Amino acid sequence: MPVFLLNKSLKELQEKPFIQERDMQLLVEADLKQCFGLQFVASEFSPQGDLRIDTLAFDPEQKSFVIIEFKRGNSWSVIDQGATYLSLLLDRRDSFVLKLNQMHNTRLMPKDIDWEASRVIFVAPSFNAYQEGSLGFRDLPIELWEIRRYENGIIALNRIQTSRKNARLSDLDNTSGDLKKVRKEIKQYSVDDHFKEGWGDSRELFGILLSQLLKLHPNFAVNAMKGYISLKLGWRNVYYIHVQKSGLVIDYARSQPKDFKDPEGRVKYVNGSMEYYNQHVSNFAIRSEDDIPYAIMLAKQVLKKYDRNNS
Repeated sequence: MPVFLLNKSLKELQEKPFIQERDMQLLVEADLKQCFGLQFVASEFSPQGDLRIDTLAFDPEQKSFVIIEFKRGNSWSVIDQGATYLSLLLDRRDSFVLKLNQMHNTRLMPKDIDWEASRVIFVAPSFNAYQEGSLGFRDLPIELWEIRRYENGIIALNRIQTSRKNARLSDLDNTSGDLKKVRKEIKQYSVDDHFKEGWGDSRELFGILLSQLLKLHPNFAVNAMKGYISLKLGWRNVYYIHVQKSGLVIDYARSQPKDFKDPEGRVKYVNGSMEYYNQHVSNFAIRSEDDIPYAIMLAKQVLKKYDRNNS
């Protein structure tokens, strides 16, 4: 896709391809938080002499490890390599936690980590159709990100996404031991997982709320995790939706009650949010369809602040 610079008229920028994988790695590691919202842990990490990991990162919001691998060619398997890295992580948990503690002067234990949320990010200038097709598996904890470099220091970083997530890894014949381990210990959640039998009212409220939230920004992506369903822009969660039998609770990321114009005083601060989410979070309870317009009014304020801070 061509990239243009607007200066009175459009000028197409010339791409400056990455010569080595290491060039991409150094660029991303230099600002891992800006690229993916992650904390840097280690470069070229090889626990106990095993397989080397390009970049080891930590997601402070999910409290989970993220393995980042950089690729130039495309003659490799997303599924096989992703499963190998995740299997290594599960086999060497103590080594990964020790490295994290050494890097950030923390005292976390393996029990403090959400191993179910572990994932692998592959970063490359491009991916072939087979690699992109692997994203069709609902239970594959892998992300593909394209990175391109242009003149004038312009960097484009784009996540490859697919709306077709119908297959499961268990559908594959003769799955390897690594894949079996990943399927058993790392879980990819869906929206449906959050609704129990008899929660029809909550499901209806969720459908109405989600349709309204998605209208607020064309780039929102729905992301289902163990404890919530979030709406993301890039790597940043903007809203978290918690499903209950009696309704919904929507959390507004990076916000405190004082940040809102809240004439009815209905926004509540989430106690412990700095510890759990690594950020301030406020929330609003939705018990009926009548509450949704108020929730959307608050959501617009959060999005306006988000756009201002990231413009």
